[in-house]
Amino acid sequence: MKFHMRTAMRDALSMVRKANVATATSIIKAALSGGFARPSHSKTRSVSISKGASSVADAERRPLGEVIRALRNAKSSFHRAATKPDAGSPSNTGGANPGGEGEFSSYTFAFKGGNLSYMLYAPPHVAGRDLALVLMLHGCNQNPRDFANGTQMNRIADEFGLIIAYPEQPRTANMSGCWNWFDGKHQKRGSGEPEMLAGLAQKLAVEFDIEATRVFAAGLSAGGAMAEILASTYPQEFAAVGIHSGLPYGAANSVMSAFGAMKGKTRMVRQTSAKPHHVSRKIIFHGASDATVHPSNGERIAKRTHELSNELNQSVSTVDINGRKVTRTLIDDNKGRRMTEHWVVKGGGHAWFGGSNQGSYTETKGPDASREMVRFFLEK
Repeated sequence: MKFHMRTAMRDALSMVRKANVATATSIIKAALSGGFARPSHSKTRSVSISKGASSVADAERRPLGEVIRALRNAKSSFHRAATKPDAGSPSNTGGANPGGEGEFSSYTFAFKGGNLSYMLYAPPHVAGRDLALVLMLHGCNQNPRDFANGTQMNRIADEFGLIIAYPEQPRTANMSGCWNWFDGKHQKRGSGEPEMLAGLAQKLAVEFDIEATRVFAAGLSAGGAMAEILASTYPQEFAAVGIHSGLPYGAANSVMSAFGAMKGKTRMVRQTSAKPHHVSRKIIFHGASDATVHPSNGERIAKRTHELSNELNQSVSTVDINGRKVTRTLIDDNKGRRMTEHWVVKGGGHAWFGGSNQGSYTETKGPDASREMVRFFLEK
């Protein structure tokens, strides 16, 4: 039995690396039921991941989380039954994978009668790794693939074992494809877009067996503002967030006040006297010359940490990183745990720093925001 399971695990992992998830699933199921036999490579049918993939192939690609989980769990228990996850309904991948070697596919998340489209990246070689989940929230006039191209987060996911989800804001919800961070209906726990995004994160965390302390969110501009909302409304669900060129929670409550907030005229949000039981850690990036979202917004996000936490220690330094001067404000709690990092890039505009010019709203100079966010997320 042990010999067959070891052989099955090796063959299934080989199939996952080749994006042949259907065959890998069959191998694991057969091994767990005692009926494993090595497949004939001449008869193995590969699953297409190109645009226009058939509905049958798409349906067979659904159990990716099951394959990964079975590969990980079979090491400790050869008799543990595999359970079938429900990641959503996959569609076509729509082109080459931006920056990573794993599988990058489109899915639909059904939520309260509505549907949220998202792209999901799963790196290769995940068996036995302690996975983490990052929700990547694009900015206005962007989409998941564009955002993945610009941030190159998939490449970093390969290195650190990250599952990356890229939700897509439909034009039916906002004509510019922005997350509605300025609308009161989308600023509360249990309501609107925050509830939907938190629901997606919770679903994926269960599917890929990811601990709550390793679930994160990051975003650019409107996506950064929504990441800040998730930190404020779902701090137990998101251990840390990355806010790039974003705005503080409650900065606006209408379209008109949103424009004022983007210019630095942020409305004050009344804080309660009681300290919250859970506070999401935050890493903030902002360009000092951002003409779209005034850099004072990043300062206000960082300042809010002082209002929510006790006995903080702060240090400030200025360094040269990849051709740009960067001022970093680091805030730790009284136990030495890093709570907030605020990076201000001199001369930087409204763009993702250290990004790729294959995507929109990026600047190649300055710190590698993607890598620094992941480093911050995974710090204990």
